[in-house]
Amino acid sequence: SPTFTMTDTDTNALFRVSASSAVGSVTLEVDENGVGSNPQYLIQGQNVNRFKIDADGGDISFYADNGTTQGLLWDASTQRLGLGNAAPQKLLHLQESGGATARFQSTGVRVWDIGNDGTSFVIDDVTAGQERLRLDNSGNVFLGKTADSINNTLGISLNGAAGLIRIERNND
Repeated sequence: SPTFTMTDTDTNALFRVSASSAVGSVTLEVDENGVGSNPQYLIQGQNVNRFKIDADGGDISFYADNGTTQGLLWDASTQRLGLGNAAPQKLLHLQESGGATARFQSTGVRVWDIGNDGTSFVIDDVTAGQERLRLDNSGNVFLGKTADSINNTLGISLNGAAGLIRIERNND
């Protein structure tokens, strides 16, 4: 059966509540004065960090399943949110291996993905299953086409060292 342990052995502001059973444990730790490691409010499951609020700065962290990688961080001092990034550089900072994408969706309406695929900035019309814009790592812009498609679309790309602009249309 689950056990409940409450520990408060001194007058400091460290307070820890733990519940455990044969299948796992949950810990809530409130350490406002840094008696333990640092001032924080911490929730653990299976002895792995899940959620933490830094009592000094107000940063809020949600951890990945390993308990050490911050999957989401709210940096209170800069008022920035990092998803996959523990040091957000902009208001919203997305980081993911192979490229990060944000999805914009309104109930019953179009769905758009905007982000990078590791080599290009891309805007996808998910509802229509079509890529609408691509800016590749060479500076080429493709509207309604990818770098290798030849449908009735418009492609704008830089051509040669002189930086000439080529506009092409394929009527196939």
